[in-house]
Order: sequence, then structure tokens, then C-alpha cells
Amino acid sequence: MGVHLHPGKKRGAMMERHIFLANLTKHLQETYQCHTILLYGSYQTGDFTDESDVDVIGFADGGESQNKVETFNGRLLDLWIHESQEMEDAEKFLKVHEGTPLLDEKGEAQSFLSRIEAVFLEGPPQLTAKEKQFLKDWLIKMKVRSRKGDMEGRYRFHWLVKESLEIYFEMKGQWYLGPKKSIQWLKNYDKEGHRKYDKLLEGPGDRRRLDAWIDHLQKL
Repeated sequence: MGVHLHPGKKRGAMMERHIFLANLTKHLQETYQCHTILLYGSYQTGDFTDESDVDVIGFADGGESQNKVETFNGRLLDLWIHESQEMEDAEKFLKVHEGTPLLDEKGEAQSFLSRIEAVFLEGPPQLTAKEKQFLKDWLIKMKVRSRKGDMEGRYRFHWLVKESLEIYFEMKGQWYLGPKKSIQWLKNYDKEGHRKYDKLLEGPGDRRRLDAWIDHLQKL
């Protein structure tokens, strides 16, 4: 659920956000020598909560890619730093689709985002009927193995819960953009699937929940 504020408080919150992002940009420039910084996720879309982290990606000349989780001015950062040449692989950065530039020293941010948008709109490679059937068979096999009643079976259950959502979007011929956006997509466009997956997330207590979700995927 997003933040809903009185207009006066909302203006104050927006000013606070503006100052925070300006300070964050300076911090990333000085600490990681970033020349391009993009904001994405809930702080970019505005539907953040007190528990949300700040999703930021930066590009710098030289060095190795790294993921840093750190606190800055009281907020948790999920920070990715990449070497500049990695900007050539737009598909690798679909998670920053519709992101907002915070810094663009080289004038490359907008063209980079445009390439990401083009890849996003083109969509992933479509599966053949044989490839779809392989995934459906794998889902059934994993469902059976998740019912062993031991630690391995419980592990396979939780593995299947995660993997099956990604497989759903693969079989639908759409990009998987992480759990938050994917669950929201289900809610908007596949209410039956959303209801079944939501029940499944309650846990492995009732095997009919897993049956219902896997049967849903078998129809794709």
C-alpha cells in the first residue's frame, strides 16, 4: 500500500525526498565514482512504504560489478554498481524499465533507457510447444517430489513456489520482472491465477493449493 498524505504533508515529503535523492547522488558519485545513476522501484513510482528500500543502479568506469546493501540517511539502499561497458547489454537491466535518471554526466542515460524500453516491448523469445511441454512436465515432477514428507520434500515445495511464478511468465511469453510486479500483473490480468497463487503462498499445509496452481499452469 502506498503513502497517502495531506497535501501540505505531501509537499513536505516530496521536498524531503528531493533532498534525500540529491544527497544520495552526491554520495554515489564520491564513493563509487558513478557517472550514471538510475532510480527504480517503489521510490521511483511513489508507492513506497516505511519498509521499502531504495533501489538504485549506478555505472562507473573500471572496477567490478557489485551489489551493496547499506543504510544511507536512515533508509536502506539496494544498490547495484556496474562497469560502464555493461550498459551495452540492455536486456540485462530490464528491472530498471521506466527508471528515472538521477545523474547523467555522459549524456547516455536516456538512450540506455530507450534501448531497455525497446527490448521490453519486443518481449522475450517465445517458447515452442515442445519447450512449453517440458516445463509443464517439470512442474508435475516437482509437485510429486515436494510431497515426500521430509526436509527435502519441503525444500522442493518452496523451490517450486518460487520457480513456478517465473515459469508462468515464461510460458505466457512475457518478461518476469520480479515478484512485486509479477503478483500485481496477476491481480490485474489473471484474477483466477492470482487467487490460486495467493492461497499457495499460505504454505504447504493443504496439497490442493499446489494442485490448483500447477493445474492452472498446465492450461497455458
